Amino acid sequence: MKKFLLLILLDCLIVSSLSAQSFNGVPLGRGLSETYQSFLDKGFKPLRSVDGIRYLIGSVAGDNYEIGLVYTPISKNVWKIVVYTLPVSSWDRLKYQYAKFKEILTRNYGEPSSDFWIFQKPYYEGDGFELQAIRKKALLSAVFYQDSHGNHIYMELESYLIGQGQVCVSYENKTAQELNKAETRKLESSSF
Repeated sequence: MKKFLLLILLDCLIVSSLSAQSFNGVPLGRGLSETYQSFLDKGFKPLRSVDGIRYLIGSVAGDNYEIGLVYTPISKNVWKIVVYTLPVSSWDRLKYQYAKFKEILTRNYGEPSSDFWIFQKPYYEGDGFELQAIRKKALLSAVFYQDSHGNHIYMELESYLIGQGQVCVSYENKTAQELNKAETRKLESSSF
């Protein structure tokens, strides 16, 4: 009986941690079909599926975003949601978006556990080549957060096309991420 109660308690803890983190009211850790349908119900439109990621585009708080639902290879649970701003070709606009999201994330999750904003030579902020620095990976821009359940949230700048950049925010569910690692190991072990 004690084992049975312990299993029920463990199951409740897992379920609560899976639903603890969400984007736009859609929790991580659920099945791909359910998560995908939740975004479709919110007006998102399908884009494409590539290598374990299903992409959609839609509006949140009046702005359009592309999102990627990253799912586990066997059980197809969404362990990460990646949110991309639409690409911009203005460094000032991109920097503004980054600062805006950092402010929102800090308000929601507290001070970041790590925060990087480092240009590598020969690039520097103000040289007019900041977007090129992103493309050449000569700008390390990343902010890392952890919520009260141990889930990870991080933000970075990414290159889109030559002369364009975008903000990328990733929400990772800790429990589902561990499931992803286990399923990936299982597939790799059975392959070799």
